[in-house]
Amino acid sequence: MTLKPINLFKRNPINCHPLYEQLCAPDRIAKVRRQHITNLWQWYFTMELADANFDSDFPIQTGQRWWELETAWFLYNCGFDLSKKRTGSDFLCKRENIVFEVEAVVAGPGRKDHPDYVPEFTLTGSRQFQTSGTIKIPERERIEILRLTNSISTKAIKHLSDIKKGYSDPSIPFVIALSPVDMRDIIANGDMPAALKAVYPIGGQYRMIDPVTGEFLPGRRWKCRPLVNKKTPSHAAISTQIFCPGCGNEQSRKVSALLYSTMNIWIHGYPYSPGEHQKQFVVVHNNDCNIPLIRGTIKAGVEYWLESTGTTNEYELTESKI
Repeated sequence: MTLKPINLFKRNPINCHPLYEQLCAPDRIAKVRRQHITNLWQWYFTMELADANFDSDFPIQTGQRWWELETAWFLYNCGFDLSKKRTGSDFLCKRENIVFEVEAVVAGPGRKDHPDYVPEFTLTGSRQFQTSGTIKIPERERIEILRLTNSISTKAIKHLSDIKKGYSDPSIPFVIALSPVDMRDIIANGDMPAALKAVYPIGGQYRMIDPVTGEFLPGRRWKCRPLVNKKTPSHAAISTQIFCPGCGNEQSRKVSALLYSTMNIWIHGYPYSPGEHQKQFVVVHNNDCNIPLIRGTIKAGVEYWLESTGTTNEYELTESKI
């Protein structure tokens, strides 16, 4: 007898995820999104990638479970054969002589009673997001970066533990698939993908002025920001250069790359066509890892890495688009 996947949208638990409430709305847009996710879920179930708790977790952990679906679908469309790992990472990806592990994680906003909580946008009477007055943009960006770096660190520590327990293979690349979907519209993604600022020492953007003409010089430049202050009583800080040569620790060196996307159920235009779906992802390489992921392995919209400038401890950010 062939088993069929349970309808993800027939449950109506108390305190369900805001994304779940939106998806269950009666309007046409919600219906289209429900159908898209249902199609992904049926494929995911048939491929035996779902764990036993997926359908029961979905209403409560909608962001995380949705991100697992989208990540798996993206990798499958990149030509990889996916298998579910019962212990260790979420997926094992294979294509010809290429193999790597993937762990999917959603960066959450944090606890509301904690200083590192990402404040929510409020809506004005015109249903537009309020971005001034009630919310300080630089402060929110700082906290968003902290939430991303915290998620990366948590999964890096888990992967190192999985290796020591024999759950993961230390000889193949390990990729963290990271999404900020639970933080909704992320400010830190403004001038470049926020994932870059979470692992490379990239601060605020600025422009140079020609001292002779007084005109702005061409090109984009960013201030160096190796640390982000948590502003907690301990005054602890989080490093944003863990993917730079010589700057990582034991667990971060086990991370080969990030697969990152700001794709969001909230955003107009979702779900995307297959070609647009691919463009929603970026790959960020770790120049300090033990087992690198070969560039071009994952065909995302943009790929980022560091290149030496020829000067000691000086690098430039390099990108390649599909």
